[in-house]
Amino acid sequence: MGQLDSGNAAWILTSASLVFLMTPGVAFFYGGMVRAKAVLNMMIMEAAALSVTMIMWVLWGWSIAYAGTSVGGIFGDPATGFLLKDTMVSDKGVFTSAALNGNNYPVSVDVAFQSAFAMITVALICGAIAERVKYSTWMIFVALWVTFDYAPMAHMVWNGGLLSADGAISKAIGAAVLVGTAAMLTGCANAPIPVAENFQYTSQQKVRSAGHWELVSRDVVAQTLGTLNQAGAAGAPLYVALPPNPSAFDYAFRDFLITQFVQSGTPVMQAPGQTLDVTYEAQVVRHNSDRPHFIPGMFTMLAAGVGAAYGLRLEHVDTKIIAGLGLAVAADVANSINSGGPTHTEMILTTTVSRAGQYVVRKTDVYYLEDADTPLFMRKSPYRPQPLKVVSQ
Repeated sequence: MGQLDSGNAAWILTSASLVFLMTPGVAFFYGGMVRAKAVLNMMIMEAAALSVTMIMWVLWGWSIAYAGTSVGGIFGDPATGFLLKDTMVSDKGVFTSAALNGNNYPVSVDVAFQSAFAMITVALICGAIAERVKYSTWMIFVALWVTFDYAPMAHMVWNGGLLSADGAISKAIGAAVLVGTAAMLTGCANAPIPVAENFQYTSQQKVRSAGHWELVSRDVVAQTLGTLNQAGAAGAPLYVALPPNPSAFDYAFRDFLITQFVQSGTPVMQAPGQTLDVTYEAQVVRHNSDRPHFIPGMFTMLAAGVGAAYGLRLEHVDTKIIAGLGLAVAADVANSINSGGPTHTEMILTTTVSRAGQYVVRKTDVYYLEDADTPLFMRKSPYRPQPLKVVSQ
């Protein structure tokens, strides 16, 4: 261990101070994004994130993340460095750092630096739950999140754990990423015709019940009223027309639309006249191509992202790592099966509000349908079969 490097110590302290200032900065930023009556609550939540995180960090957070004896590369033993034991010592009544780290500045400076990052990380969560959580619940969440999420993750990534550059997971995933990259580069050759390319990964809702029909009608009514308000036609009476040769969906969807419009305070007439006409059309599309029922989701992508983050490393793949990756893929498969997966049938739903032959509002959405539910959306043929009379000669 060398002598104290005052330059390193000063720079880390300066960096810790700047990171610390980010937490009140985020408080002001989020405070400007919420309603006026919730600004104080947002400020107090950020203050709680700062104070509770510091307490947890001193008690066992630092030990779990950095100072504690590693347990399976997942987290550090919280008892090893509990209350900054072996990091801070009392010298004649004054608490000071027990030793210098590998960069020749006090370990206590590193404690302050890393605690500032823990504070800002948990403070960022406030924006996702603004105005939707009690102060006491938030304090409990901060304590649990720092203990069971941030500190173990910091250990796995930055303290030689499973997700570090030399960790078992990084090595295993690195091999898979290397193989995938080689395969991708192999396919980058000249082609005499344009190469087919998929669109970016997207999601699409599936209509599976009459309750879903109501949810679709809510979305249509909400956006229609918003557009009418922008067009200066808010409050104008509406007439919801039933399509010709209506299907079971057409009958129910018209009722849902009328109900939603009436509940929103919009006048709806029972007969056309001096009104805005609301019409809709459900076009059923049938695809004959194969539909993939499994698309890599959150867990699979997380595993691939870890490998990309720590570089390409062709190392021995441990069986436990393979089992863990298998569980991640299985979780995504289960989620895909639960949703029913993509089907061969889609519905293009177009809703139109017009006046005197002029479009005022027009909205088009696309939904998946269960193949077996297709008859519910098919319109009846306007032609009735006529009995044929066979005349014998």
